[in-house]
Amino acid sequence: MEYNKMQQREWNKFFEPDLSPLRMDFRTFAQAASVLNPWRNMPIILDVSKWQTDVDWKAAKADGVVGAIIRAGQGDYEIDPMLRDHVQNAYDANLPIGVYWVLDAWPYGANMGLKTEFWPKGDQDRTVKKMKEALAHKAYSFIALDLEIYHDSQGNVITEPWIATTFRYIYDQVCASFPGVPIVIYTAKWFVERYPSMTMWLDNVKELWLAQYPVYPPNVVNLQSLADWRRDWAPADTWTPALFGNISGALFWQVSGNRFTLPYHKGGSGLSSVDINVWPKGLQDWYDFCKFTPGGTPDPEVPPVVPPVVPPADTTLATILAELRALRARFEEVFK
Repeated sequence: MEYNKMQQREWNKFFEPDLSPLRMDFRTFAQAASVLNPWRNMPIILDVSKWQTDVDWKAAKADGVVGAIIRAGQGDYEIDPMLRDHVQNAYDANLPIGVYWVLDAWPYGANMGLKTEFWPKGDQDRTVKKMKEALAHKAYSFIALDLEIYHDSQGNVITEPWIATTFRYIYDQVCASFPGVPIVIYTAKWFVERYPSMTMWLDNVKELWLAQYPVYPPNVVNLQSLADWRRDWAPADTWTPALFGNISGALFWQVSGNRFTLPYHKGGSGLSSVDINVWPKGLQDWYDFCKFTPGGTPDPEVPPVVPPVVPPADTTLATILAELRALRARFEEVFK
């Protein structure tokens, strides 16, 4: 019996040579594919808003997320109710943070016409006022202005001159009111195609964050980790983002839409769809843009501690009262 086993092994060697040196397991194959497809290696940043009420940023970081972009508010009337929690939790996870503000065009032209020379400037602008209120004493590296609202409060579509004039005006006011802070424009291909005159000034904006979805599954996909997305859903290595109109470049791309979930990204009673953004220039360039040092975040700006104002003691009155008491005591002693 033993002889037969040995004979069988020799027989197998002859007819079934060892192919292990030629085999490539799935992990090695995936690594090789990642080298060939740069989209699978790009740094990933998640953007969130009030619809994501429970994001475990430490778990996100452990999964490979390298930054957070957090909705701060909209127009001149709303501060995102989750802004403070998202900023604090992302900060505690030692992640670089950006914030974004959704712009509304309709109040400007509706109330003031399109004569921008008569519109309030700088900190007097209502949108800027609300932004400063929301962002005071928050830790963030840049502000993104979200350009995609194309209707008024009644749902009426806003005209192209109105859109282009208003958004350019607000952009200029925000740049002037937040000196030293990179101001990024977020928009999407469909929006610029709808309002092509916007490309006349967007071409001069270096800080662009553009939405374009090369992979958009028909149903929401529940991912277990970002590795699943990199392996199965990242853009093809041949995909090149379409830079539309006169726009010639972009800082980073939103590539996933709202078709994926992750276990640490929740909202309401369950998982919330996640927007995946990639930074094509590499991790160190992302850190440099955010002025971020891995391993330690800058201290957030905190309100100065102002000691309570205590009015000075009225020594003159106190002296007079003391003298009156002493005089009364002597008077009582004399006339008792």
